[in-house]
Amino acid sequence: MKERGEFMHPIEKRGVTMLNLTWMTKLLFIGIVQILLISCSNKTEVRQLNELGFSQYNSEEYEKAILTFSVALELDEKSHESYNGRALAKKAMGRTKEALSDYDRAIQILEDTVYLNSRAKAKFDLDDLEGAVSDYSRCLELNPNYYLPCRYPKK
Repeated sequence: MKERGEFMHPIEKRGVTMLNLTWMTKLLFIGIVQILLISCSNKTEVRQLNELGFSQYNSEEYEKAILTFSVALELDEKSHESYNGRALAKKAMGRTKEALSDYDRAIQILEDTVYLNSRAKAKFDLDDLEGAVSDYSRCLELNPNYYLPCRYPKK
């Protein structure tokens, strides 16, 4: 700080205010950077957890996969991949009704033909044929060239 009597720029005359503003601006910037780093770190962790969850799912370790996807959702509640993975694992364990709510959430976040198709299969398995047709129809609206696999035996 300059001594009294020395020339001070008009902005410097408000030194304390400007100093506080600069300090607050720096603090805000640091806070934003930290939030972004945490966000990036969480996204990396979520991606890694999803990879682990799908590996567990492919190894038929469905309960572990459900737990892994649930941890990923604790870090990022908007991870449609995590909801979809958890739904697939629940459905593989025969917990189809529970899987539907995860499919619903994944579709709310990202309306995707893969998620709609999976939910349609779950609805078909629960004898909700109207719901299944609705989801398959939406798949075709989103992508007219969408291929609908016919894998279900007659009931």
